[in-house]
Amino acid sequence: TLAWQVIDVVIGYQMWELTHNKLYLGYIGLSQFLPFVVLLVPVSQMAARFERWLIITLAYGLELAAAAALVLFTLSGRTEAYFLFLVAGLLGVARSFWAPAGQAMIPNLVPGELLSGAISVNTLMFTIATIAGPSVGGLLIIAGIDVGYEVAFVLLVIAMFLVVGVKPVRAQSSTEWHWRDVLQGFVFVWQKKTVLGAISLDLFAVLFGGVLILLPAFADEILGVGSVGLGFLRAAPGVGAAIVAFWLGYKPIRRHAGSWMFGGVAVFGVCMVVF
Repeated sequence: TLAWQVIDVVIGYQMWELTHNKLYLGYIGLSQFLPFVVLLVPVSQMAARFERWLIITLAYGLELAAAAALVLFTLSGRTEAYFLFLVAGLLGVARSFWAPAGQAMIPNLVPGELLSGAISVNTLMFTIATIAGPSVGGLLIIAGIDVGYEVAFVLLVIAMFLVVGVKPVRAQSSTEWHWRDVLQGFVFVWQKKTVLGAISLDLFAVLFGGVLILLPAFADEILGVGSVGLGFLRAAPGVGAAIVAFWLGYKPIRRHAGSWMFGGVAVFGVCMVVF
């Protein structure tokens, strides 16, 4: 996750430095988002039926190849924006594989009585990487765009070795599956109107209100804070999420959850207006 966050910051910064085109920043995000949307459902079914260790290893290998390509592209001095779009798409494909497989693999790593603790540790590590990654990426850009990619490459190599060291555990589900299995989740959400409303509200708020991908332009043209400021800007949402996560762990919402959700989306909308 740390490597993923570093690459996200650096590739956005590099695209901005090469083109100064805000639309291209949006396309970078779209290049990663589309493969994730298209592949997530079928890959989730694969994670339930095939060896998760192998899926994650192949996905990390794909990200490793993308990081190596970015290092070579940067060191060669080339400036073609389309190459960054292609690599971003490759990263999106890799993430669509390791995200569901990684979540599904946690129960295979520890005994049942330790599962809740393992999930908590996994969430904590993810949150730490989400906060630290953008800041690290912004600081690495000071040393050079290629340095950011090289550090991400090393982190991915370490991740590959760690995953290879995990004992393979075969999924217990049958490898045969049908499209109705894929659609079961959608049917469930459609039938549970409360869940459908909550997911839809969150989906449209994030989909049409995301500003993170434009932060390289904000950091350069509006705020004038450079790469370090960009790293802190990218880290700020993770810091906010961590604060709320710790608070909810201490005082979970037990009443009026819908009102709190609407309030959160309203605050999110106000923040978009401020931007």
